[in-house]
Amino acid sequence: MRDETWASQVKIRFKNNLLTRIVIFIIVTVAATFGADIFIGLIFKESLRRNVDEMTKSKAAAQRLLASQTNQATQKVCRIHPFFGHTMQTKLDAAPLGWHLETDQNGFRNSREFDVNNVPDDVIVIGLFGGSAAFGWEVDGNQDTLASHLEELFNSRSKSNTKFRIVNLGIPGWHYPQQFFLISRIIQHLDGIITYDGFNEIMVPLGNTLAYQTALPPDFPSGLFYLPIFQKQTTEQILALYGLLMFEANYDPKSLLAHSAIYNKLRYMHWDKERNRVAKIVQLGTSVGSETSSIEAKTFATDPQSYEEIVKFGIDEHAKYSQLVDLIAKQYNIPVLHVLQPFHYADPDNPFDPTMVPTYSRLAFANGHPSVHYSKLRERFAELAKQADPDNSIGYLDLSDALKENRNNWIDLIHPSAKGNRVAAEKIIDFIESSPIRFTSVQ
Repeated sequence: MRDETWASQVKIRFKNNLLTRIVIFIIVTVAATFGADIFIGLIFKESLRRNVDEMTKSKAAAQRLLASQTNQATQKVCRIHPFFGHTMQTKLDAAPLGWHLETDQNGFRNSREFDVNNVPDDVIVIGLFGGSAAFGWEVDGNQDTLASHLEELFNSRSKSNTKFRIVNLGIPGWHYPQQFFLISRIIQHLDGIITYDGFNEIMVPLGNTLAYQTALPPDFPSGLFYLPIFQKQTTEQILALYGLLMFEANYDPKSLLAHSAIYNKLRYMHWDKERNRVAKIVQLGTSVGSETSSIEAKTFATDPQSYEEIVKFGIDEHAKYSQLVDLIAKQYNIPVLHVLQPFHYADPDNPFDPTMVPTYSRLAFANGHPSVHYSKLRERFAELAKQADPDNSIGYLDLSDALKENRNNWIDLIHPSAKGNRVAAEKIIDFIESSPIRFTSVQ
């Protein structure tokens, strides 16, 4: 009995001593940390303030560089965007390029007051995605764009009192990667999706890879908007520099003074280490250790170089992102119609006149008649159409030769005119009315 009592007392004393030691350890640790924080704060206070000033200047410089444009014309209408590459300037209502356009608060070609977040619940919202053809390049006034014609036809042919709003979400120089990013970010605000693509899927990868002294990644938007930033850089350098600029443009320098001195110093050391690592990549053009190479840089370590490889890359990207759009739309139970845009030279019997093609696009036609490569895109598009399940409200419509050789339908044989947009809109609405794809009450 005494042995049990003695053992119990030993256990109690041991527990008390252990608890006391733990409490003492915690107190000493807190005191030491607090003291160290005060000490570090006294030592590094001025250096941290200098760091903040330095980062503030870096942020301003990065933002200026990201906002720079190739020339005065693009500067008037375009802006660099961190997610989508670029959009138009916001709330335009002018004719900076000689033809009138109006843009909303997000830089898309809709009325200035339009906000996709504030559309009435009883309005069906359908997004029109694409490049300059969907945007309405050189079409004078928003009222004659494809989106406007589609909206008028959707509402006039509606079999109920349902109201439709077709939102123009096309941007010049975009192709499928940018469209997918946008769709994934705003899909909760949409009731339907129409994509309108084709030419940029071939032209943009070719232009980015071959047309300029600086080779841009082929799935970037059109290089016209990036050359001032990336002149004479390798692909690895481009990706590193773009990441560094975005990193610095989003700095919050004042936050470095908002926490404890130890935390502030460690955080700045981490930021500075990352900046130095990326700066070395930008300077040398090679990754500093394979483990530090970005995923994006590894992806483009073997960029396609030949004309044929680049065309294949563009066609493969079109197919991949089409299917990704289908998957995300299916998750949200939203109908999708993929449209291969009209193209004057889709017909191999149509004589090719290079003088009728915009200068910046001629590279896409540098290897024979444009129909040679466009036909490959059409073949891949037809394969996707066969694979699509109409019960899932996914459809594919090839309008490549819809506008034929009628010059009145074209502005420059790549971009449809106001009349061409009307013809394309009518063919799209006819297809929807006769298809199992359910865009609510249009059918």
